[in-house]
Amino acid sequence: MKIKSKLWNLKRIFKRAYSSLWQDSTDYLDAYSLDLEVSQPSTASLQSAKVIRGQNKPPSLMIYGVRPRAGTNFIGRLLSNHPDICAYPNDIYEIPFLCMTNKLTAFQDAFFGDYYRNIQQMKKNDFLPLFGASFISHLYSFVPENKTLLTKEPDVRYLRYFPTMFPHENLLLVLRDGRDVVHSTVTSWPDMDFKTVCQRWHDSAMLILEYQKKYKDQFLLIKYEDMLENPEKLLTEILNHYHLNPETYPFDSITDTPIIGSSTASNQGEGVSWKPIKANKEFKPTNKWLTWTPAQKKMFKDIAGESLLACQYCDNLDW
Repeated sequence: MKIKSKLWNLKRIFKRAYSSLWQDSTDYLDAYSLDLEVSQPSTASLQSAKVIRGQNKPPSLMIYGVRPRAGTNFIGRLLSNHPDICAYPNDIYEIPFLCMTNKLTAFQDAFFGDYYRNIQQMKKNDFLPLFGASFISHLYSFVPENKTLLTKEPDVRYLRYFPTMFPHENLLLVLRDGRDVVHSTVTSWPDMDFKTVCQRWHDSAMLILEYQKKYKDQFLLIKYEDMLENPEKLLTEILNHYHLNPETYPFDSITDTPIIGSSTASNQGEGVSWKPIKANKEFKPTNKWLTWTPAQKKMFKDIAGESLLACQYCDNLDW
């Protein structure tokens, strides 16, 4: 009996581990899926979402970076200098909300599964705009009247659900050279696998590019490097696009805006240092990947060379 019990326990453990691995794999593929066709929620849920978030509240500006280490902290701090923007209310500096879409859709499926007739009265994704609007409403409760809410998140998983989850908000996507993202990531967190980080940047970049094809007129896609090169020009473009007056922006403050969370200032192996770094001419956050070994360069090219070219960060892979 003891042997049978042990075998049964081993079988249960193996089954659970296998199920977990399969689920993780399925979630990963779903999170970075290039199929942007999403079942649309009902008109009623969209109208309710508009009421819940506040019909008189301006569209919030939501920054999503291709991956952590893509410069969303710096870009967010620059935009937060605008007098009509309220950034990160209640000190919520990141909102890992969209990347949890699989949890919401699982809840949604369970709701309909528990009483199937509900799906005759609601559409499949009605929960998403209702949940998204509730969270936006909560954040806006900390925002002074007539100001625009600014949020950020360095993660584009489930990006295809953004128009469904946040139909009344504005999206700003941020790209950064994948080589610099990978280098900064493994510098900040050496325990992270180089190959895995390359793959995640590639999948995220390809998702952004696919999203751009479908929704190019509905959001802005910017590059971190362009913000470093000419912040006044890019900030003016962003503010105009999202109907925020650039004439009231304190452009003189740009040089005083520090970069926060740079891997350059981190204690390698101990995560990221949040010590402010002044973005002067001596500070060079790009091209540190030039120190890579030939094997690292080859690995990145094999995994993410296609997306690096598509993002126009190089003309060829002869680097």
